[in-house]
Amino acid sequence: MASSSYTGRRWQYETDADANVIGDAFMSRRHRIVSIERDDFQGPASVTKRIYEIDLRRTDTDSFVRKELVADLLRIANPERIGVAAAPGAYGVSDPFAFALQSVEVVLPLGGRRLLVGLDNNYPGGNGRVPGTPDDTELIVIDLQRARQGHRREPLVIGHRGASGYRPEHTMAAYETAILQCADYIEPDLVATKDGVLVARHENEIGGTTDVASHPEFADRRTTKTIDGVAVTGWFTEDFTLVELKTLRAIERIPTTRPGNTAFNGLYQVPTFDEVLDLARRSRTCGGRPVGVYPETKHPTYFASIGLPLEAELVRVLGDNGYGGRRSPVFIQSFEVGNLRRLDEMTDLPIVQLINCSGAPYDLVAAGDRRTYADLVTPTGRRDVAGYADGIGVCKDVLIARNAVGDLLRPSSVIADAHRRGLVVHGWTFRRENRFLPASLRSGPDLEAPGDLVGELRVFLAAGMDGFFTDNPDLGVRATAHRRGTLDPRDG
Repeated sequence: MASSSYTGRRWQYETDADANVIGDAFMSRRHRIVSIERDDFQGPASVTKRIYEIDLRRTDTDSFVRKELVADLLRIANPERIGVAAAPGAYGVSDPFAFALQSVEVVLPLGGRRLLVGLDNNYPGGNGRVPGTPDDTELIVIDLQRARQGHRREPLVIGHRGASGYRPEHTMAAYETAILQCADYIEPDLVATKDGVLVARHENEIGGTTDVASHPEFADRRTTKTIDGVAVTGWFTEDFTLVELKTLRAIERIPTTRPGNTAFNGLYQVPTFDEVLDLARRSRTCGGRPVGVYPETKHPTYFASIGLPLEAELVRVLGDNGYGGRRSPVFIQSFEVGNLRRLDEMTDLPIVQLINCSGAPYDLVAAGDRRTYADLVTPTGRRDVAGYADGIGVCKDVLIARNAVGDLLRPSSVIADAHRRGLVVHGWTFRRENRFLPASLRSGPDLEAPGDLVGELRVFLAAGMDGFFTDNPDLGVRATAHRRGTLDPRDG
């Protein structure tokens, strides 16, 4: 008669976020475990409801067991629209289907690549489907056969600060939403903490993107600094350790434009770059490819001046997460020139020179170099950029300018000229609100109302743009699918 005994062996498992828990697990085969990892959020606030397979024989560079995504329960193809008619208005009951419930704690193999997933609804606060209505016990069977997604979609859809049109920017929720909306890449802007950790914030001043102002223990950290020649007052990441920064919670940066995002104020931490990379490398695009990352070094001259240079740490963290060669799904970007030249000597990863609508790279200004962003797209400038970069990320007004009443003019020669130099061209930033759109594509006089972003993108794509940054990846996918005649993955 066979017998078994406790071996005493232990393994280390790293959750996607420190607060996540393992809801359930089973041995799928020798040395392998399938587990549910989930956060404590529900409904639209959910970030992590995932099934992973763990290989006990393999560890990563930090000695954690390797885990591979089996299913993201927030994006399950539901082409038959099961449950839609029976539960009108219930969150996540659509195509795709989202099992965005608080206490997802059952997973069982049924054979034939099918899994039973269930809600343990003994948690009394669970109301992920309909706010204010307790969730029922819910069981679903998922088929792990990958749904057909159509042909490879080009150009690239880049989730600008995540899906920042729908969740507060630079949060794990924003990045996960971008992935769920079929973005090819997610974009973290990077700044440094006092102890040198790279974190994702649009600026090192965090008064407008976190609740730091409501923390009396940090009141004395408010100060005025000169950043790239401009006086800025507020709280700054470089004055906080990572431990201190993690006590803060993100808030919506432009609440009058995106009032819906304020419902998520106070829920999410400031993520580290390492956490963003963990999410990306454990995720897949709607077409089954690795999710790419598109980090931007913010204010590199300033951070170097205070003893917190960004470049070496950026390359180190990327390398620790397996990103190193030219085929890695990474672009490194910056508005400065000098740090991109240094990065070109430090890594083989693709590099993108950002081109602003006006002004000049601050490192050139600080050095007394009179070249402007406009000079970087002249024949001489393009030749120089091509010596250290693989592409340019260009303000959309440089690609196609507007006339006095706000309508689009004919495309400039920037895209064609860059292509002749072998440079890819990624445009920025495309947003759905009227205030950001050409006059002819606005839906009316309300500047905060959504207009025709898909229509704007079609014009730029027809001009030859290779990819674009957007706050609304779902609409970006729709525009690219229309252009290429391919399937929109959300349409089943």
